[in-house]
Amino acid sequence: MIRVARALRGASAALLLIRPGLAAQTGSFEGRVADDHGRPLAGAEVAIDYLGLRALALQDGSYVLTDVPAGTHTLSARHVGHLETQRVGEVAPRQISIDIDFLLRAEQRALEEPVVAGGPRPTTRRAIGGVTTLNVPDLVDAAPASSLQDVLTGRVPGIRYTRLTGIVGTGSPFTLREMGSFAGARTRPLVYLDGIRVGADPGVGPNIGSGRSASALDDFGLEEVERIEVLRGPATASLYGTEGASGVVHLLTKKGREGPPEFTISIREGQNFLTDPAGRLGTMYFCPTQPISSATLGIPCTDRSQLQPYNMYDEANLYLALGYGKGDAWLTDRLYSNGLSRGYDLQARGGTEAIRYFVSTNYDHETGYVFYNRDETFRVRANVGVDFSERLGVELSTGFVDGSTTFGAATIVDGGEWTDLVWSNGYYLDRNSPFGTLGRCPQGTGQAGCAPNPRLGGFQEHLPSDIAEDVEATRAYQRFTGSAALSFTSGDVNVGGVAGSLESRLLVGVDRGWDVNRNWFRREDGVAPSWLARYCSDAVRRQLAPAAPSTCPVGSWNSVYTETATGEMTYERPVHSDVSVDWRLTASVRPGARWSFATSIGAQYYARSLESFSNTGQGF
Repeated sequence: MIRVARALRGASAALLLIRPGLAAQTGSFEGRVADDHGRPLAGAEVAIDYLGLRALALQDGSYVLTDVPAGTHTLSARHVGHLETQRVGEVAPRQISIDIDFLLRAEQRALEEPVVAGGPRPTTRRAIGGVTTLNVPDLVDAAPASSLQDVLTGRVPGIRYTRLTGIVGTGSPFTLREMGSFAGARTRPLVYLDGIRVGADPGVGPNIGSGRSASALDDFGLEEVERIEVLRGPATASLYGTEGASGVVHLLTKKGREGPPEFTISIREGQNFLTDPAGRLGTMYFCPTQPISSATLGIPCTDRSQLQPYNMYDEANLYLALGYGKGDAWLTDRLYSNGLSRGYDLQARGGTEAIRYFVSTNYDHETGYVFYNRDETFRVRANVGVDFSERLGVELSTGFVDGSTTFGAATIVDGGEWTDLVWSNGYYLDRNSPFGTLGRCPQGTGQAGCAPNPRLGGFQEHLPSDIAEDVEATRAYQRFTGSAALSFTSGDVNVGGVAGSLESRLLVGVDRGWDVNRNWFRREDGVAPSWLARYCSDAVRRQLAPAAPSTCPVGSWNSVYTETATGEMTYERPVHSDVSVDWRLTASVRPGARWSFATSIGAQYYARSLESFSNTGQGF
């Protein structure tokens, strides 16, 4: 090969010596292709169509179109999602290079633009009815979002979410049409990914305070989705069957495209926090001489002026600052903190006219406004398109997800920290009913021999350390989604002056997920924690509660959860599998320039299976 190449170079040199005027008969156009904001458009095509000359823009948008014969020529610049632009340039004799730049405007989507749907071939918006198309990269650039729910919210007419918890790792069921339109009908929309039906159960994960609150739809990462097509209206039932009557959400992942390799690195950082928790809770009041109005002990408050104001969120932060309720399990200085939200994504896409590829890897880590509420996810995706010829091609789409979530508000009925704040009782605050030895009672009550219990300190049922240390609800999940689409077209065939063609597409895909859910109530030993003695002897605490003694002995430290008395654990291992097969065949006939006819047939197969193992035990 080396000898041949040298021979060719030698021949070229000889040719130049013999015909010195030949090179002067051709020139080149060069320049840069950018969008209307000046950003380079890598992979844009610059061509002189009637000469069969073309070039692709590099990563910086630059291009060089060589071997252009002398004369005046029309250059066309094209890029997906942008309007084609033409410019005229002239190659004069003996002129080597001419500079021509292009600015391409973003294309406004037309009303009749084809959308991906369940029919034999792409269907227009008018034929389907209500269709909303969301360009995910543009939306994420305009406003930060961390989940598909964030993107859909407020952008799709008729969409309605039924639960918003604020807990990291949870989602919400949503509807696209009015609930109860048909008695007993399915009200949850179908979800498709690259043409195959996938599981999108809004109630996965362990059973926590708000039920099973994780959403399988959020397993898919925003970074790998190119656009979302939301279909609603009566036509969806004819395309997807009766289950599609409540709407269809179609996620289309990014694909490769012809051009040089294009790399994208994105880093996202932010914070999760609860806005003004003290203000949300508001000013609360308690009677300092009687715990509740129905109590048989103490002196009741008969006038509003006798009540004392307090804010349990501020009281909780003061407790934590002094060490009360803050054992080794509670890791922050305040009850609610700013949780770090971060994501890292690396993508590569490119290809040739015959082979195109897109690969990505993504890592997300979210911490909620309570430190132990965490969600960690790793994703990888590889999409490849291959054209074996002008008539036969295949597209492969694969994705894998591996993640884990530790939920906040982890108990089934009791709720979390917020519940204990809302239903708190200021009478039992240490500054009002000082924790201490036998005989220390609130002044003015006429009581004797009482011993205020430091177990709750005014919280309804649990201390912050009880929730963080004694209860844990987790979901570990893995998911694989893959599909292969084989496309064939016969091209135009002319029989007796009538042109016709056949188009066929076979799509096979699988979505399989493996979850491990766990609710764990750690068994308590009944021994008072070491932080209680440190808190009771704290000098600042003695200043806030002058009547409080320096010791707070308790005979036992009772369990505040029924399950922690025995150490109960519930373990679940559900496995779901969705299999889709879709075959379509379209025959087109064009008897003349003004007439065309097409008919289609197809077959669809879908099967979903769920295997689950669960058990509950004690002694953990």
